[in-house]
Amino acid sequence: MMSQRVLKHGWRLWNPKIISKYSTWCPWKHIAHKNYSSDSVRYLSSVFSDENVKSTIKRMSNVRPLRKMTKDAELTGAVLVPLCVVDGEPSVLYTLRSNHLALHRGEVSFPGGMSDPNDEDITHTALREMEEELGVNAAAVRVWGSLIPLPDKTLKRKVTPIVGFLGDINIESLKPNANEVEQVFSLTLSHLCNPQNQRYTRFAPYGKRTKTYQMPVFLGGPIHRVWGLTSIITDQLLRALLPDVYKSPK
Repeated sequence: MMSQRVLKHGWRLWNPKIISKYSTWCPWKHIAHKNYSSDSVRYLSSVFSDENVKSTIKRMSNVRPLRKMTKDAELTGAVLVPLCVVDGEPSVLYTLRSNHLALHRGEVSFPGGMSDPNDEDITHTALREMEEELGVNAAAVRVWGSLIPLPDKTLKRKVTPIVGFLGDINIESLKPNANEVEQVFSLTLSHLCNPQNQRYTRFAPYGKRTKTYQMPVFLGGPIHRVWGLTSIITDQLLRALLPDVYKSPK
């Protein structure tokens, strides 16, 4: 079964030079083989059960991101981490940002943005941005809660990941905002947890080579490489959601 579904406005090749301004980049390295068996795949079928959801919500506040918060982060924003079911497969929904945007153009991301003075709270920020970008009614999202906030690559913005369940999604029926979103695609949890689709690299924000850390990269096809802030949040999510199946490459 396919591990990825895509709704596209157009194709754009991924450019590894994008991150060179903010990082010490080395070629992706394979992750040592982990115990990823058919039992792991079967376990994924019950990942959205009431029991596992309750356990995940409890773990979410304890799973620390690979990139630590700094005192420099003054601006606040949020992303919605959309869990869903696509073609019967538990999945995560991603977007490829439009090349017309001033920030993070052409990058894989979660729907999100900066907080607005009119937002009720940080959860409202994530849902508002998700609705603007994907056209999904915020009322249709079952919010699980938030992961621990982390800074973006500039270390100036505090980003709070809000985890939400969208239920069954037909990607072809979505109506994303073409001014912000180039593509909408999904990756199954099975695909993300499979070591064959994982890599890692060393990252040093703003060239601080003495403060590097290992960052995961998730492969999703020729142009869908999940890296940067989105990969760190994905790693954070998987450690909370599937601690017995997914092992972080840290």
